[in-house]
Amino acid sequence: MIKAIFRTITFLGAFWSISFLLVVPAQAANKKPVPSGIIGTVAADWNKDGIPDVAVLTTRGGMDADLEVFLSQPDGVWKSAIYAGKIAWHGTLTGRRASIKLNKRNSIVIHSHNESIGRHRWSKLLTIVYRNKRFLVAGYTADEYDTLDPGRSSSCDVNYLSGKLVKNKKSLVIKNIAPTVSDWLKQSAVAACR
Repeated sequence: MIKAIFRTITFLGAFWSISFLLVVPAQAANKKPVPSGIIGTVAADWNKDGIPDVAVLTTRGGMDADLEVFLSQPDGVWKSAIYAGKIAWHGTLTGRRASIKLNKRNSIVIHSHNESIGRHRWSKLLTIVYRNKRFLVAGYTADEYDTLDPGRSSSCDVNYLSGKLVKNKKSLVIKNIAPTVSDWLKQSAVAACR
């Protein structure tokens, strides 16, 4: 019970602290765009120092979602560890909004999707882990289908840590090198899922 209350207080404290930080104009040195809203926040102790760290998914008012992760420092201040602009698509209507959550292992999971408009429906999950002081893309899952042509569908599930790939229900093996989040962003598409 006390642990649950502490987690709630920690999460709410992280949310309001980050909300305050996001009101401050973008730093000229980093040239990060000023967000117009917070999509969601999650908190976990990724750097294992006993103090919660925070990941924030924001929007700039367009159709993109940006991720920034703040790690706690010994002086009690959070420091930006990564900024990943345009990491996910974010719509404004129900069934099209991006989201952020933690999985059972406290990995960051970003979900983007279109499940409400048009005949082309899709869903994408991006799983990010913290290993050796770096944030890595551990997994990517994409599903899409045509509401008017059920035969036109595809799925792809990549685990970059194990090297396992399941593409359209067929199991394959790929090189198990998890890219950093910044390397992931440089890729124009997911090569394994093409």
